[in-house]
Amino acid sequence: MVSFSLYLLKELNSCGIGVKINSELLVSVLAFADDIVLLAETPEDLQKLISIVHKWSSKWRFIINPEKSQIVHYRNAPKGRTTFKFILHENGPNLQIVDSYKYLGVYLDEFLTFSHTTEVLATAGGRALGSMINKFRSLNDMGHSTYSKLYESLVAPVTDYGSAIWGYKGYKELDKEKPMGRKRNGVLKIGFTLKNKVRIWDRKILAIRT
Repeated sequence: MVSFSLYLLKELNSCGIGVKINSELLVSVLAFADDIVLLAETPEDLQKLISIVHKWSSKWRFIINPEKSQIVHYRNAPKGRTTFKFILHENGPNLQIVDSYKYLGVYLDEFLTFSHTTEVLATAGGRALGSMINKFRSLNDMGHSTYSKLYESLVAPVTDYGSAIWGYKGYKELDKEKPMGRKRNGVLKIGFTLKNKVRIWDRKILAIRT
């Protein structure tokens, strides 16, 4: 299956269809295990990629479930969603256009606001931080250096997950401070604020997930 998948990826990458990154790199497909995401700048181009995948799957007798294959139209608000009818194959059912999907743990909504992603990460980070606070209290004393190291090891990886994609701005869900534990000289606090600024892809793309 791996070798066949490599042939498919090679065919998709050589078709000249995809999303341009920095006007140099053309990306037409994202692949992880048996998960494939197709990227295109127009509905017509995306349909061509879908047809390539279907032709390949038919040749090698792979079955693609149309109910689990979905389209997301990424765009700037308030631009309307595409009305293009995507099909997996001729005479097949229309593929569903949805407002978001989860890819590798990150929720990608049609306007790339990442609000749901940050809500999920803030909740998970809060649980991790709460566990640290309980440990802090049970030990009765813990140096700031030790606590900082624990935070960087246990909490930051949770709240920062995928931030290379969504961390280009601040989010109210993550811009919080929670008490870590009381010391003689006051309350130690730590925040979820992310300061990294990254460039995101052009939002005028479409994607299909199978």
